[in-house]
Amino acid sequence: MKKLLLVAAAVGGLLAFRKKAAASNEADLWHEATSTGGSRPTSPAGGSAGPVG
Repeated sequence: MKKLLLVAAAVGGLLAFRKKAAASNEADLWHEATSTGGSRPTSPAGGSAGPVG
C-alpha cells in the first residue's frame, strides 16, 4: 500500500512539474510575440533606403 501511495505521489509531482513547465514556455512565447524589442527592419521592404545624391 505504501508503494502505491509513493507511486501516486511521484506521478502527481511529475504532472504538476510538466504543467508548470508548459505554462512557463507559453508565457515565454507570448512575451516574445508581443514584445517590441527593436526587431523591426530599419528600411521598408522593397523600398529605397533614402534619397540618393
